[in-house]
Amino acid sequence: MSKPRLPSAPSLFAALATAAAVAMVSAILLGTPATARERDATAAEWRKVLATLRQQDYGSISDVDVVGDTFVADAISRSGADVDLILNRTTLRIIRERRS
Repeated sequence: MSKPRLPSAPSLFAALATAAAVAMVSAILLGTPATARERDATAAEWRKVLATLRQQDYGSISDVDVVGDTFVADAISRSGADVDLILNRTTLRIIRERRS
């Protein structure tokens, strides 16, 4: 039986650099810090976000997460497009709307 080979230092470094780059790009696209912790919204937070988005004619809100100082929600826009919404957690103001 042969011994399992460990990755060489350059390939290990490349893999770690790639993972770090993916995390940074994801954070930039979502508009949240790379170190922000994500969790599911509580029932009370869900109700607040749901009421806010329904007032603005968004429908089918299917997911609400808390990421740092924001809520990230999946919804259907007024035009019927699937969108990812980022809301300020304090004001519930929509910071960004992005088609999914």
